[in-house]
Amino acid sequence: MFIVASPDYPLPLDIYIERAELISHPLIIEEQGSAGRAVVLHQFEKRGLLPRIGAEVNNIELAKKLALQKKGVALMFEPTIREDVGRGGLKIIRLQGGEIKLRAIDVLVNREVRLSPIAEAFRLAIKEHFDGNLHEMPPW
Repeated sequence: MFIVASPDYPLPLDIYIERAELISHPLIIEEQGSAGRAVVLHQFEKRGLLPRIGAEVNNIELAKKLALQKKGVALMFEPTIREDVGRGGLKIIRLQGGEIKLRAIDVLVNREVRLSPIAEAFRLAIKEHFDGNLHEMPPW
């Protein structure tokens, strides 16, 4: 996950900043109960930081819109911001220590059903993204 903001948001975009610097800025974050939110809050918590939540959203486009309006900084997954960043609409705020990484994901697949080509491509993409760390459980 990446922290993004409007290109003219009052945070330096050309240097790495500490996570502690973010707590004074409103955080645009996923709504209560989402996995992304839990990961992000855990990242702050384990560093003894309490982020200032500016908005809770259940819609990616709303999060982008609020970030563009300089209502705060948003936490977004890379595929959802690729185009916006590419055309200069949003800027990535670079964090000391790198992006906030999602460390685990559960994908359940029925072994008795053959995966479609798209589903198999998705499974392989997940395996590649998590550096081959895909644990397949033995059948019951």
